[in-house]
Amino acid sequence: MKLLILTIMAQWFLYKCPQDPLQVTSYMSVSGTPACEDGPCLCAIYAEVSSGYPVLTSALKDEVITALVSLNGTTNARMKCAPGGGCDSAPCCC
Repeated sequence: MKLLILTIMAQWFLYKCPQDPLQVTSYMSVSGTPACEDGPCLCAIYAEVSSGYPVLTSALKDEVITALVSLNGTTNARMKCAPGGGCDSAPCCC
């Protein structure tokens, strides 16, 4: 009898603003951990990978929504400051 070992791959994905943060095509994969500072804007998520896209489980979607509503990052949803506008300004997208 052979033992099958399944490795679940997970990685960081940068958010492509201003796309829908709950759609897999709104993210691009990156190697390593992205430089996300604390701020009010979605920066990146950490997720399992399927066909080059993040797997957006219900739990991960809830975590993204929590981060966006609370303006605070979570374990798997990192936030950043608005480009060129500082951490207290909007809009968050480029």
